[in-house]
Amino acid sequence: HLSGAYYSKLVHGQATHVPYKGEAPMVQDLLGGQVQFGFASILTAKPYIQSGKLKALAVTGTQRSSALPDMPTFAESGMQDSAFKTVGWIGLVAPVGVPAPILARLEGEVRAILQAPDMQERLVALG
Repeated sequence: HLSGAYYSKLVHGQATHVPYKGEAPMVQDLLGGQVQFGFASILTAKPYIQSGKLKALAVTGTQRSSALPDMPTFAESGMQDSAFKTVGWIGLVAPVGVPAPILARLEGEVRAILQAPDMQERLVALG
């Protein structure tokens, strides 16, 4: 929402925020022509971009995404604002009070999984 509002302000446009319960309904409305633009994750948008059903304008972040290497960043497109340098993240959380040894083991296991070559490939494919 904030990215869209900020983008609209920068291009001197007017946009109405449409609240969705997730990306999938927003992408469906983009495909159906009910909305004119939106911000979506690469994971959700990539198949539609590759098939030509959606046109991607730019990716956020400070460098191009390996999942869409031909897609320029907002900075490359002339929008140097720090608002477009952010990227998504994935977090793992646990309830307050989980014993430290359990958290340490969980952290170690997750690190090992994330460093595995097949997992690296999957994460890159997800954007």
